[in-house]
Amino acid sequence: MKGQLSEAARLQDSAQGEIRRLRDALAQAQAQLDAQRLEHRAAMTAREEALKEAQARHTVREHRLLGDIDRERLAARQAASELAKEHKLRTRTEEELLWPVTPNYERF
Repeated sequence: MKGQLSEAARLQDSAQGEIRRLRDALAQAQAQLDAQRLEHRAAMTAREEALKEAQARHTVREHRLLGDIDRERLAARQAASELAKEHKLRTRTEEELLWPVTPNYERF
């Protein structure tokens, strides 16, 4: 009987040790899981922030390029207008040089 009690006590101590070891392993696994969740949350926040910044940069660049296009379009329109005026003036000047005096045939 004494041997059985001794064996039962040894098995109980062994089981208690195993329970402590498993609880410690569970606590460690839970701590690792919590750390990974925090790390993942931080990474996702950083990723979302980087995405927002990239979108903002893209929007700013797009507006700048559209402004550049508008300025170039206006400059081209003004240049075309100036060329048309110059062409009209040149044509008028050439006509005046070719026909400086119009003969008046009605006087004869």
